Amino acid sequence: MPPACCCTPSWAIARRPSSSAATHRGGGSPWCNWRRTLPRPTEPQCVLILVNSGPSTPARCAAPFYTATLLACMDAEVTLFLSGEGAQLARREVADSLRVIADGEPLLHFIQQAKQAGVRLLMCRAPGVLIDETALIDELDAISSGGELAQMILEADKVLSL
Repeated sequence: MPPACCCTPSWAIARRPSSSAATHRGGGSPWCNWRRTLPRPTEPQCVLILVNSGPSTPARCAAPFYTATLLACMDAEVTLFLSGEGAQLARREVADSLRVIADGEPLLHFIQQAKQAGVRLLMCRAPGVLIDETALIDELDAISSGGELAQMILEADKVLSL
């Protein structure tokens, strides 16, 4: 089998053996067998990304959408869940104006890339807070509750918090 390279997804590389199992038994490198290619999972992995960063930390806001886009392109089923300050990213005025770096693309650009890759975008409904749905971006799939978030956390294969 071909050796793994920097482009090989982490799920396709076996873990390095412990130091006791890594003794040299003649010929070649003692690590020559640990990087064997594993079979690809038969079902797509379900990844939930909690987005808690918001307009007060603009340098952190594009990373969840960029990461979600990459994972979706690797055939993962990805859901972005905007909560806390991250829920403000679903407001059109914020998504249109917030830039990660000066003169860079607006956050909406990264959101649209994620949606084109098949990422699902949800926003948390804060208890007792009225939401003007006309002020939200079109890319938002649904407004969800904390209970729905808890269920998604339990069902996801991987949960990231960014």
